[in-house]
Amino acid sequence: MFARQFLFIFCMTLTAPVAVVRGTTPDRVAVSRDAAPSLGVPAPDSPAIRTAGTPQTPSDSLWLLDTRRLTTNVCRADLQHPGFRISRLDRCGRAAASSLAEYLAAEPEEVFVIYIHGNRMEAGRAAHRGLLVYRRTMAHRCELTPPVRWLIWSWPSAQEGLLLSDAREKAQRTDSQGLYLAWLMRELIDRGHRPRLIGYSFGGRIATGGLHALGGGNLAGRSLPPPHIQGAHVSAGLIAPALGEDWLCAHGYHGGATRNLASLTILYNRRDAVLKRYPFLDPGSQALGYRGPQGFGPRYDGSRLPVRARNCAGTVGRRHVEADYYLGECNAGAEMYRMLLKETPQ
Repeated sequence: MFARQFLFIFCMTLTAPVAVVRGTTPDRVAVSRDAAPSLGVPAPDSPAIRTAGTPQTPSDSLWLLDTRRLTTNVCRADLQHPGFRISRLDRCGRAAASSLAEYLAAEPEEVFVIYIHGNRMEAGRAAHRGLLVYRRTMAHRCELTPPVRWLIWSWPSAQEGLLLSDAREKAQRTDSQGLYLAWLMRELIDRGHRPRLIGYSFGGRIATGGLHALGGGNLAGRSLPPPHIQGAHVSAGLIAPALGEDWLCAHGYHGGATRNLASLTILYNRRDAVLKRYPFLDPGSQALGYRGPQGFGPRYDGSRLPVRARNCAGTVGRRHVEADYYLGECNAGAEMYRMLLKETPQ
């Protein structure tokens, strides 16, 4: 009975030639390759939250990438031309149809940020959640920081059934989403951009899976077609990540992710009532977002991965709610902005 009660609320919101990044500038990378390139808190979506924080600056742009119509079957996923639906958003979250080509057509100084939400997120709420995180993060910006291309990654995470079946289904979907994300990151890197990633709960799992697959790592028996990239020097911020505590170790399920990371920021919670029961989903393992850092594989050059970690249990409490990290004293927005400012590998 206890397990059934837990699983009812389980909403947590895995080779080929390798190309190596030889050098970096603040937001650009030069890639050498040996294969041809591939083509008591207000509701998160309430009006009060939608208008909170610093307004979008004229040079920033907001985007929504929708993968909800793509197959979630890893074996059938189109990893040559995924067919993403991309829209441009205004400050209120209203969408206008756009294209991948328009999204990729950026100035060299623009910073690409990919935000990935967690589980049980309806399609209609994804944009507003991404805008909440954008505003809370950019509220800490300096006037001299470069413009941002903020992309909201909307994946098929709406509730489908109850209990363990829903949680397991969404966990499986993170594998195909990681492969799709790796494809997009490669397109950005091909054009000289180094994206930043922000992921909440299962969104963090998609982020690390994407970094792992970018370097040729396997997810559920499938890898991204070559060319692969390692040493991409991507900075990532994970909020209450729903992945195993050992997945980012050298031989973990997402062990290749650290070879594409410049730095990692983790906000975890040792009182999280949902992540505490992560072993129901992955027996024998605790969640990284519950236990906090335990160990990581090296970066591409063999150096130790710089990790900034904070236990937000004292301010977030037992709830597994993304907005609590941004609206409370944990101040996730400031931490994510710090991560975005990292210009060069440490």
